[in-house]
Amino acid sequence: MNDLWQMQSFLVSSMKADTTLALSTCAVWLDPMLFSADGFDGDSEDDDLTYALQVCRGCFPEVYGEAVQALWRGDGWSALNRAICTGLNRHLVTPLRSLEQIRYGVPFEALGVDRDDPDFSTQYPQLVPIAAWFEAEGSDPQETAAALIQSLSAHGDTGIHADLAHLLGWLFGISGNTLVDWTEDMIWEGGIEPPDWTPDEIAFINEVQEEAHEMVSSAQRALECLEQNQCWAQMLQRNLKLVRERKKPDEQPALRWQPDTCHSPSDSTHPDPELLPVRGDPAPSDRGWGDHRVPG
Repeated sequence: MNDLWQMQSFLVSSMKADTTLALSTCAVWLDPMLFSADGFDGDSEDDDLTYALQVCRGCFPEVYGEAVQALWRGDGWSALNRAICTGLNRHLVTPLRSLEQIRYGVPFEALGVDRDDPDFSTQYPQLVPIAAWFEAEGSDPQETAAALIQSLSAHGDTGIHADLAHLLGWLFGISGNTLVDWTEDMIWEGGIEPPDWTPDEIAFINEVQEEAHEMVSSAQRALECLEQNQCWAQMLQRNLKLVRERKKPDEQPALRWQPDTCHSPSDSTHPDPELLPVRGDPAPSDRGWGDHRVPG
C-alpha cells in the first residue's frame, strides 16, 4: 500500500473515531447547503446549481429534498437542472426555464404594450384602430382613457364594462398592475430590480402575475366584443368624444353605457391598491416596483 492510500485510510479512521467530525460529515451529507455562503457569486453551471440549492433550501424545502436525493444518486447537470426547475415551477406562476435564469431573480412575464414601438401595429393589429380613436390634437390619450375607466368602474367588477375598463387600462398603461402596464424593455430601462428569491417576494410577484393574466384575458374579451358588436364600438367612441369636449380636465361628463349584451364571464380583476404596485405609490416589495413612471 503506497503512502497515499495509507493517508486516506488514516483520515477515514480518524473521522470515524471523532464523534463531532462524524456528525458534521453526516450533517453536510444530509444537508449540502448547511454551511454554504448565501447569495450568488459566480458565472458557471456549478455556481447556478449552488445558488439554486440555496433558494430551494430557503424557500421550498420539499424541492430541496428532491434535489439532494438527485445529488446522492449522482445525477448530472442536465437531470438536476430539469428536476429543480420542475420542482420550483410548482410554486411559480411564470416558469423557470433553466437554472441559468435563477441568478436574475424570480421570473415574471411583462404583458404591457408600447404604442410607440415601430412593431406595435404588427404585434397588436386589433389594438391599432382603438388606439387611433384616442389620437386627437390637444388631448391626452391616457387622461381620456382614465376618465372612461372611472365611468365604467361604476358598473361593477364583472361583465363587459369591467372588460372594457381593463382593455383601456392595458392599452394605455394605466391599469395599476406593473406587468400589465409595462413591457419587459420598460421594466429594465426603468431600473426596476427583479424580485429576490424570498418567500414574501415570490408570493408577491405570483399574485401580481396572476392578476396580470386575468386582466389581459379580460381585455381580450372586450376586444372580441368591440369587433362583434358595433353598438358597443359606437358607444365607446361617443363617450370618448364627450370626454374630449369637457371644459375642465377633472370634470367628469355624464357618460352613458348600455347594459351588458356581450355576456362576458369576466372575473373580478380590478387591482387591489394594497397589494399591487401602482404608479407612484409604494408597493410592499418596493426596490423599484413602487414608482413606475415611464422614463423620458
